Amino acid sequence: MIKYLILLVSLMSLYPASAEYSKPLLGKSCMLTKSLQIDDLVDKSGKIFVGKFLSAEESRVKGLDVRELHFQVIEPIKGIPAEGKEITIKEWARAKSPFVDQVEKNKKYVFFFYEDSVRGLSSLVGYEQGLASVGKSDKLSFSKRVNLKPRKSSKLSLASTQRASIPTEIHTISDLKTLI
Repeated sequence: MIKYLILLVSLMSLYPASAEYSKPLLGKSCMLTKSLQIDDLVDKSGKIFVGKFLSAEESRVKGLDVRELHFQVIEPIKGIPAEGKEITIKEWARAKSPFVDQVEKNKKYVFFFYEDSVRGLSSLVGYEQGLASVGKSDKLSFSKRVNLKPRKSSKLSLASTQRASIPTEIHTISDLKTLI
């Protein structure tokens, strides 16, 4: 048994911890999240929209602590029906969330949320990776952990001319829409 333990420890020391996994950049947390490629971020998202975070309030729903996040939708991209309206997305209040103290209210972001669970809860895809601030000329600023180079092979069903129109890196809202 000791031989196997020593073998395991020595093998682990030969293979460094993957750069693909690291602690979230926003705040202290023991949560580990996988670094995502931009295609994965889009594919895993059930809701993507340009909007502003307005407020958060905590409540208890059916014995579960819930944080209700209120947003103003500026531009729906995926899974959100209409622009110009306020929406509420619920997340589990016991989980660490950038909406508690890192996300600025009334600042323009692109939000990437999972589909709602059976309990009606969601969260950002990849924690802080599911959040991109929007700057001048709709320039996006993602977490440094998001690989902004899309895999053109992920769009194999598209004609080669359409695949060729996908940008080599995603830097703007228009670039992002080419992946949807």
